Amino acid sequence: MNGNSIFIKKNKLTHRVQENAGMAFDTEKEILYEMNGIASEIFNQIDGKKTVGEIVDYFLSKYIGDKESITKDIYIQLHDFLKFGMIQFKDDFFQ
Repeated sequence: MNGNSIFIKKNKLTHRVQENAGMAFDTEKEILYEMNGIASEIFNQIDGKKTVGEIVDYFLSKYIGDKESITKDIYIQLHDFLKFGMIQFKDDFFQ
């Protein structure tokens, strides 16, 4: 994963945001993932078009913090989404 990586959400996932938190439901595995507000906002940015760098830039423009810390936090969250099978690299989808 690097700043040019692009992710897509898995097809069988529905996402809802409610009061500073989010939930994603995997309709295939019947698993509910609960997310805090920031994780949900990161998940919302994954659209198959934005690079990780563009997602980082979005958060840098919206929140106060240094680029290194924000980038690290986003990478950790994206890694968790990958680990739980919620997202995948866009290039993997089209191969």
